[in-house]
Amino acid sequence: MNVGQIAAYTALALLATLLLLWPVWRQRRKDGRIEAELAVCRAQLEELARDRELGLVDDQAAKAAETEIKRRMLAIAGEGEKEDAREVRPLRSVAVASAVLVPVASLAFYLYLGRPDLPDMPLAMRDDLPGGEARMAAGGDGDLPNVEEMVARLEKRLAEQPDDVDGWLMLARSNIVLGRYAEAARAYQRAEDLAPRLPGVAGALGEALTLAAQGMVTPAAREAFEREFERNPRDPRARFYIGLAYEQAGEFEKALAAYLELGRESMSDAPWLPQLRSRIRAVAEELDAEVEPLLAEVGTMTPEQEAERLARAVEENPDDWQSWVELVRLRMGNGDEEGARAALERARSIFAGAPFVRQQLTTLAVELGLEGTSAEAGSGPSREAVAAAARMTPEEQRAMIAGMVDRLAARLEEQPDDIEGWRMLARSYRVLGRREEAAQVYGTLARKLPEDVDAQLDYALALLETVPAEEPLPERVVAAFRKVRELDADQPDALFYLGLAAAQQGDATRARKLWGRLLSMLPAGTPQYEEVKKQLDALDS
Repeated sequence: MNVGQIAAYTALALLATLLLLWPVWRQRRKDGRIEAELAVCRAQLEELARDRELGLVDDQAAKAAETEIKRRMLAIAGEGEKEDAREVRPLRSVAVASAVLVPVASLAFYLYLGRPDLPDMPLAMRDDLPGGEARMAAGGDGDLPNVEEMVARLEKRLAEQPDDVDGWLMLARSNIVLGRYAEAARAYQRAEDLAPRLPGVAGALGEALTLAAQGMVTPAAREAFEREFERNPRDPRARFYIGLAYEQAGEFEKALAAYLELGRESMSDAPWLPQLRSRIRAVAEELDAEVEPLLAEVGTMTPEQEAERLARAVEENPDDWQSWVELVRLRMGNGDEEGARAALERARSIFAGAPFVRQQLTTLAVELGLEGTSAEAGSGPSREAVAAAARMTPEEQRAMIAGMVDRLAARLEEQPDDIEGWRMLARSYRVLGRREEAAQVYGTLARKLPEDVDAQLDYALALLETVPAEEPLPERVVAAFRKVRELDADQPDALFYLGLAAAQQGDATRARKLWGRLLSMLPAGTPQYEEVKKQLDALDS
């Protein structure tokens, strides 16, 4: 893999990191999980209120997020009793990170587990599987990769080489970038089928399935996390999501136990701690438990204790090469050079027949100053050079992504028929907080796809995000929702916002008609039903 390919893949991985913050799009929910989804929404509202009180979120962002969460609750409840469940859009105000659990947790585990310069698994150590270096053809130096073209090439190659595990992993990652979580899950499943013992794959599969289910840990996702946990009991991603599965099922005692166990075995700088603390707080409140003593137990593991735990882990599972790398690095950080050298040599003896892993160990040794440069270490870009982008500050990452997005916009001016490119540009603008530009791009998509209800709804909701929460809906927003309703008369968002616009304009008759139609779609007795009914009663009074 040459330097240009490494740079392109690093850029792709960073773009995936930001886009993972964007919630799941166009995925169908599972029957029988309505109450669980509503519980998640209620928890999001509680967390949003706490963050607002602490000053972590400004009033405008908080109001917008609250509106969108409540809108989603209406949509979920309204579709609860329909056999042909409609696609439900989740929370869209991703700027409020505390209101979006799973994508933020995904980012945290990506930062810990994922490295742009390393594949997720040591294929080189396996002589029972076909090889195949992961190759990701990308555009020229510094250009934003055309992910659609890359996926098409990967799919074509995998049709000819169906046993290429690296290829399936690359396909899965690329589909994550495109927001195609179900397709990513299928690719991860294929990779796991081919290499069931390799670390990380089952956990990645579970996370993709969870993203595809709008943040719900489905039974299939939970099984994947449990497989990962069985193979690697210290895997933080698997442990976190198993706890989340307990929480979503209402088994709060088990959820708290799982969260606390992970928290006690985490160091203070673990990237998943903010989300873990948030879940501990929410579950403790469900149990009426005192929160602060529990939080005091989290993130208390010292580097020395972590090194001891890693040493035990590699003795139990010596094939986990990434844990060996962690152990060497941690011992050096603790000033235990002798212990680091011993771990390095032990790992080299275990992976003597694995060229890729051996090269990574040599690169690590050079980086830590345990030995000088060598031909083996110089056979590819250094880990430090390749991972430099991943070590950027959030501001630097956003600046880098902004440049990539601007180049994508320039390319689309020359290739205006690239629909997926326009969608990626719109999502990227929203992630970067460039709401006006996002609305313009969604408007372009709406014009290009005039009969596509999804495109029209995306445009209407993007326009809505440009309106301050305290202002009435302007005509451009109302017109966009009218277009949605022309294509789908029962679309919940359109019914809600057109009713709101009518009420704001003093047209109680029309508001009553629209909200009455929405009310007829909601299951009686749900909070959403009662809220809409209260609004209707207010119109009558």
